[in-house]
Amino acid sequence: MIVVHSKTKKTPREGFFVFLALVFTSFSLILQSKIITKEVLLDLSPQDTTNDTKDVQSKMTKGVLSDRSQPPQQVPKNHPKHEHAPERPEIAWLLSYPNSGTSFTMQLVERATNLSTATNYGREVVPSSDSSSIPVPLHSDHPEGPYWDGLSGKMGPIRDLPESFVLTKTHCGGRCVRCGASMYVVDTDDFLKGCQQTSTRIAPTPRHNEGTDSSSKKIISSLSADRVTRVVHLVRSPFDNTVARYHMERKHALRDNKTFYDDFADAAAQRHLWALEPNSTDATGFRWWCAYEDARYKKDEEQHTAFSESLLAQMRRVPCRGEFYKYTQWHNRVFDILPRLGLAAGSSNTDGGNIPVPALAIHYEDYQNKYNETLHKLVDFLDQPIVGRLHRFRPLPNYRDHYTLQDRQAIKSLVQSIATEPTWELLQRYFEE
Repeated sequence: MIVVHSKTKKTPREGFFVFLALVFTSFSLILQSKIITKEVLLDLSPQDTTNDTKDVQSKMTKGVLSDRSQPPQQVPKNHPKHEHAPERPEIAWLLSYPNSGTSFTMQLVERATNLSTATNYGREVVPSSDSSSIPVPLHSDHPEGPYWDGLSGKMGPIRDLPESFVLTKTHCGGRCVRCGASMYVVDTDDFLKGCQQTSTRIAPTPRHNEGTDSSSKKIISSLSADRVTRVVHLVRSPFDNTVARYHMERKHALRDNKTFYDDFADAAAQRHLWALEPNSTDATGFRWWCAYEDARYKKDEEQHTAFSESLLAQMRRVPCRGEFYKYTQWHNRVFDILPRLGLAAGSSNTDGGNIPVPALAIHYEDYQNKYNETLHKLVDFLDQPIVGRLHRFRPLPNYRDHYTLQDRQAIKSLVQSIATEPTWELLQRYFEE
């Protein structure tokens, strides 16, 4: 309360002006208080890792951070701001076959640079316990994504976006599990569509909130390939990658209390596979799984036009033959799509073909053998600094006992017959014994 002391008697006219002054002073104080309060609420610096993730997410959902609901376009001061200038940060796709070291690579870059990564999959950047949270797109004028990983705090401390290139996760197409050839054989167009696919949530509306349903709704969208200006191609040994896929499937089945062997004649296989210890790398369980997958989809493979008789003969000698076909095809398609991305779509070489975007191949095993060299190569490619503590790499498991010598020879023959020249150059190191 503001008190005005007066020793002399005021006229009615003077009293009116005093009243106006009091009103004006009170209004100014209230306005100033609101501005300060808003600035305090919005002061959620990415460097302040003491903020509780759920509290930040709650504020985002309730609109307290409405002025920050879309990330700013971080355009360097020396960058020309014309209509054809690339968005900042620019998208560098992390093209990774599932279970090839994706999570480690994303976390490594975030911890080393203290900057955020991004993902095509919006559900990965909001707390699973909060169904009303909405993923925040990387660029405010592209609600279809990709999405700002480091803003939610779900994967670690809240982190700012880089000003250069942001590593952006996508798994592309042709990578399904428990599927036949009619689903996993894909051409370049379908593969690229898988790379472009994004998923997010839309906020509940009064219509959505009828009854007891107040959660957000999942929608599938697609981002333009023209927005992708660099590619990191992550590669893991086909032998280890296939075993890791088995482990992931087994983990999901144990979690959901399910089995894939309901229609398999040998009940002993079912009991053995799902009775293993949670952390087991049992080779017998892997071979049972391969036998089941091969038997289940045999007819689909024999009827598919992509497989010649000679190729089918090669595949029959390979355990988990569908898995090795998917793996090799997937890496073939990565090379196929490079000329279709970013500025390459409008740039031609002397032969009339499109110029591929800059691409960097990272072998997962090199984190173990050449850690510092591989890390520096990766962050230099993204034009980012190393400022944080490095993420320790856990020694890789050895799955050699999962395959016989005959298996490895048959797998090499199959992969080599399917692989294109650049793919074989990339994978050949895994078959040198």
